[in-house]
Amino acid sequence: MRDQLMSTNSTPSRQAYSVSPGAESVSTKKGFRHNPYAFDVFTGPAVPTLSMAMPEGTRHPSLWGRVSFVPFPTESFFVPEEAQVAPGAPMVRVFIGQLPYFMTDMELAWIVYTLGGGQVVLGPERIMKRQSGGERLPTGCIHGYATEEGIATMALNMHKRVLVDDTGMWHAQDERELLELSQYVADMKMDKALRVPGRPYDTVVVQQATSNFVPACPVPLSAFPTERAKPQRASPPPPYGVAPPAYQQHAAPCF
Repeated sequence: MRDQLMSTNSTPSRQAYSVSPGAESVSTKKGFRHNPYAFDVFTGPAVPTLSMAMPEGTRHPSLWGRVSFVPFPTESFFVPEEAQVAPGAPMVRVFIGQLPYFMTDMELAWIVYTLGGGQVVLGPERIMKRQSGGERLPTGCIHGYATEEGIATMALNMHKRVLVDDTGMWHAQDERELLELSQYVADMKMDKALRVPGRPYDTVVVQQATSNFVPACPVPLSAFPTERAKPQRASPPPPYGVAPPAYQQHAAPCF
């Protein structure tokens, strides 16, 4: 099967991943710590097979069988040593948008390595947006650093071709899948009832950053937030001059 796909695509344009359980794991050879789905890198379209069940908790089930799905690994992922950027290599800022608010640094590293052509984003920081009340909340966008060649490769493989789900990523790997995914996203933009609350309803954006603003205290992805929920505003302290509750007025002193 793989040989047939290779022969029909002599000029590879982007990486694709087979979800066939029996495939030899090329990703493991490249350094995945855990590869439960036995991804096999090849140059052709991949669609979910009948032997692979859709993960429970998937938020866009109607895309199953229409767009390739790459599930998240179930254990920790570490970027292989050979993929690390060489010390002293010139770096530029990269912008990646349409990510979940709860995206972690490990998930981002796995995504850009797996679907971005084996690339790495260094120093990812969460872009925050100040609300009318002064509170700064996270957005689904990040800034980081990568080589210009790395950004070009990530954009070729990922830009407007990926929709992030709770259990993995929908990745358009050929023009037919791209049309399916683009129409699905267009429908969500037109009809709010089709959107999943608190989740991206557009495809991932990858490009060189256009803003030259660098915050004095950037918020790393590893710091905030970690839970898969919208952060809640802290309750205000009680006003001064208000008597404490009765159970506190007669409490015995602590020694």
